[in-house]
Parts: sequence; structure tokens; C-alpha cells
Amino acid sequence: MEQILSAQQVNRAMHRLYKRIDTNLPGGPLAVIGIRTRGEILARRIAERLRSSRRHPIDYGVLDITFYRDDLSLRKGMPLVRATEIDFDLDEKLVLLVDDVLATGRSVRAAMDAL
Repeated sequence: MEQILSAQQVNRAMHRLYKRIDTNLPGGPLAVIGIRTRGEILARRIAERLRSSRRHPIDYGVLDITFYRDDLSLRKGMPLVRATEIDFDLDEKLVLLVDDVLATGRSVRAAMDAL
């Protein structure tokens, strides 16, 4: 398999991403929510990093959007459904939804519907 980025390049890119998020988010309570499955890995890293640099509480959760996708009826077979893990209240919090890819925005739309 062809390597696109080295570990060092990935770490640098992640550092730039953290800085941009931290710089552009207003203060106050924040919930970082990863969209299952690969968005949860990125969201966890972002939440951990932001916790070290912000004064307000930062919650981390994971959202399964399977039943909220607009293409659910088009999929063959039974979908794999995993648990949503959000054990905190979203009221009065800024919510940062994190996914590993952005193409059409369908996953983010499904996540907003689920929340």
C-alpha cells in the first residue's frame, strides 16, 4: 500500500487542525461528538487536545447515525448498528461534530437529525 503521509506529517497536520479549531471556537462549554466509526477516533484526539488548552469543560461522545441516513433503504442486508454514547446534556453547549471525511454532507446532516 502506498504511504501518503508519514507519521510526522500526520502529527503536524493534526496540530494545525487543533490550532484552527481552538482559535476559531468561542469560549464556553463544548461537546465534541464523533460520528461512528472513524470520526470517533479523530474526535477523541481533538477533545483530548482541547481539554489541555481550554478553561471550560469539554465533553466527548460518539454518535451512531445508521438509522438517520437518507440512504438506509438502499443498503443491502442488515445494517451494523452500534451504540450512541452521549452521557451528557447538550443544552447550552457548542457542539463540534467530527467525521473522517466530508463529501456530500450526508453524514453530518444525519448526525444533526439524530441529535
